[in-house]
Amino acid sequence: TQAKMADQNTQQDACNQVMVIPVVFHIIHENGAENISDQTVFAAIRTLNEDYRLWNADTADVISDFKPIMGDAMIDFRLAQIDPSGSATNGIDRIQSPETNVGDDDSKLNPWPRSKYLNIWTVKASPSGAAAYAYLPSSVSSGFDASVDGIIARYTYIGEGERTLTHEVGHWMNLLHVWGTGNDAGLSTNCKI
Repeated sequence: TQAKMADQNTQQDACNQVMVIPVVFHIIHENGAENISDQTVFAAIRTLNEDYRLWNADTADVISDFKPIMGDAMIDFRLAQIDPSGSATNGIDRIQSPETNVGDDDSKLNPWPRSKYLNIWTVKASPSGAAAYAYLPSSVSSGFDASVDGIIARYTYIGEGERTLTHEVGHWMNLLHVWGTGNDAGLSTNCKI
């Protein structure tokens, strides 16, 4: 009984701890506006934390049916302070490359180990015109492919109050859209209810 109670207490303690996720921003650029400032990255991290910790000021705008299940996800996103080689970093990796004009999986340059970091790449363009994308870990049938792990986003969707990353981090954590698997909420084929 004591062992079971100790195990339950350990599990409860784990549920009350904030999980820290080190983040690295890989800014793929050609020295244009897509070479976003450090302040823009800081604002993106701040917005992620406001949303996932329920610190954002607009929670009053949440649809009333969802208010009873709102909560602090106990996740804290922080720019990495140590790079994969053990050196100090600010968590911002600037890479000059024409891949910024492509914005696909091949544009995910210099990925850091996914077991230790959330990789976010910012680019100028994306082939589909999407603001950003991430793969659901469960969508890769042969085991999650490290080469596609992380989020790629157009630079214009990064910064103060911009919630594209909040949405894509949800996918990175294996969360579907509330309406189903597709990107169009209006399609009846997306409804899983």
